[in-house]
Amino acid sequence: MRSDKYKKRNAAKAAKEARKSNGGRRKYSKEDDDFFAGFDELDNDEPIKTKKSSKKARGRGKNPIKRKKTVKTVIICLVLLLLALAAGAYIFMTHKLGQMDYVDTGSVEWCIDDRVAKELKDYRNFAVLGVDARNMESYDGSNNDAIIIVSLNKKTDKIKMISVMRDSYLLVDKKQQDDLYLTKITHAHAIGGGVWTCRALNRNLDLNIEEFAIFNWKAVADLVDAVGGVTVEVESNEINDFNHYGQETAEKVGGTFSAISYPGEYDLDGIQAATYCRIRKTSGGDSQRAERMKKVMTAIFKKAKTMDLSTLNNIADEMLPEIRTNIKSGSMLKLMAGIKGYELNGNEGFPYKYAGGMYHGGWYAVPETLKSNVKELHKKAFKQKKYRPTQTVREINEMIINDTGVTLP
Repeated sequence: MRSDKYKKRNAAKAAKEARKSNGGRRKYSKEDDDFFAGFDELDNDEPIKTKKSSKKARGRGKNPIKRKKTVKTVIICLVLLLLALAAGAYIFMTHKLGQMDYVDTGSVEWCIDDRVAKELKDYRNFAVLGVDARNMESYDGSNNDAIIIVSLNKKTDKIKMISVMRDSYLLVDKKQQDDLYLTKITHAHAIGGGVWTCRALNRNLDLNIEEFAIFNWKAVADLVDAVGGVTVEVESNEINDFNHYGQETAEKVGGTFSAISYPGEYDLDGIQAATYCRIRKTSGGDSQRAERMKKVMTAIFKKAKTMDLSTLNNIADEMLPEIRTNIKSGSMLKLMAGIKGYELNGNEGFPYKYAGGMYHGGWYAVPETLKSNVKELHKKAFKQKKYRPTQTVREINEMIINDTGVTLP
């Protein structure tokens, strides 16, 4: 076999030399070209490989069957890895969800006008509700002490906080859905919880709220302690009420209250912060209590922005059991993960103009008028300069005027 290859190689070289010496004068047939082409691949100076070296070369080549098996194995491993990650994420989410006082509101009618839903599609609005659950155990049947609408602009990641006075005279559901009556919006929670409160806010203010988070004063105290306290400016007219409510807060929440003697900037602990949020009667009333709640929420937000995700996750583990919400765990964690990118963009207080007084045996903040206040809200909070309230708001506006006589001055 080896000698045959040498003969073929020598014959190829001789044939090439003959072609050169003829100077191209001889014409070759197709059979000649095929003949010489067969020898060209042997025309090289490399040593002819023995059977042993050829066997090694063949061994180093890629086996297509083995290659297919390898690719298949890699794909299977990747699929298994993805399944494992998905299973881990599901278990993690389930664990988080199990910690929350979660309310499933999947089929609820939120009373959102179709035009409003379209116009506010770039805003994620959800209600943060502080309730006066005195026993600190159950939120059922309690009134709203604080109503804050957190409005997130999904395009800019800017957040605006809108407080609503708890004594605002608005149209609220009774015990049966769509059986409505005029009363303080604070009563909505006592009757139908977070759902009824959101329905009232959507119906009266032309909003698109479908999510809520409910907390009591113990949750406020624990959250403030979890972030390491908050810095707040305490005014001189707040000190008496601050010290008056402090001991009661400590008894209900559990802990020790530290009084203060002078106005100024203080690093408040949890019980002090909860007490500060409760101040109302002799320090500006309902509207100023809402402003104090927003101050504490702003301070908490600023602290949270400085924390890493691991720390926030630990705070969530501690706080989620104390908060009742219909926000799913995945959405809650997404909000937490994006907190560093969010920016506070001021706050609003509703109603802007109101007539405070006794109506039907109780003190109410009657919007002056509802229609003009809603127009102002949408102008300032959602940049709708020429906003026209919905038919629902216009009808409620007339109901309030007819019932109270309060109209534009």
